[in-house]
Amino acid sequence: MNPAEELTTAWLQEVKGFFTMNNVKVPREGGRGGMPSEIDILAVKQRKKVWVECAVSYLPRGKRKDCRFQKELEYYTKDFFRKDKRKMVRDIFGTTKYETWLVHGNFAVAKSELPELLKAIRAKGVKPICLSEILNDLKGLKYYRQDTARGYVKVFKTFGM
Repeated sequence: MNPAEELTTAWLQEVKGFFTMNNVKVPREGGRGGMPSEIDILAVKQRKKVWVECAVSYLPRGKRKDCRFQKELEYYTKDFFRKDKRKMVRDIFGTTKYETWLVHGNFAVAKSELPELLKAIRAKGVKPICLSEILNDLKGLKYYRQDTARGYVKVFKTFGM
């Protein structure tokens, strides 16, 4: 897992009370070789089921001038519409009734376009969640298990972040 996925998993477990599965491998169609793709996080809490993809870049795509609104919308939502991934989620959850959440960082759009991009993501049935929201929630935890993600939280608290 990358740090954004670890932090998101810690948030889902400690703040939101979900049980999670991470990095669920999705085999290539037809048994072709190569690396399989993966689903970042599947989360369950009682009857609520959520598929979470983390798309947080440490080198924001916003620096690239060729990235624009439609490209960003496609880039951040495409995984949720792949047939192989949808089948895997359906097989694991046993239903097609689940929520899709996108954990994101910065987008490569003008600030004036951001509300419209978030609205377009929601219109595709995907809930956008900024990683900064997750970090703020994690900073508020008083007690938590010690692992890598929660270690990040400890570092943030120690250095006043």
